[in-house]
Amino acid sequence: LDDAKTFSNFAKKKNVDADDVKVAIQLAQDGIFCRPPPRDVLMAASREVNKIPLPPVKPASGLRIPHDRSNFLQTNYRLRNDLVIVYLKKYFINIVFVNFLYY
Repeated sequence: LDDAKTFSNFAKKKNVDADDVKVAIQLAQDGIFCRPPPRDVLMAASREVNKIPLPPVKPASGLRIPHDRSNFLQTNYRLRNDLVIVYLKKYFINIVFVNFLYY
């Protein structure tokens, strides 16, 4: 019934009707919906995977860094020049005003 409620909410209907229940039953029988494994099973699997040691790093070559396109160290945005100029003008006016108060 939870899946039927989900379908009903997705269709923006207030009540669950027979069609929602039929679709939920059909998808459950087809095995499309599956629940994640229990936490204990995931913990046991992670322990097994983590038992395997990582390969040693060769001292001559050092650490290998992935290509620039595949790492998250690069900026993924561009600033608009007009917004930067407006911000700098506002910032400069605020600095001048603050300095004026101190003198």
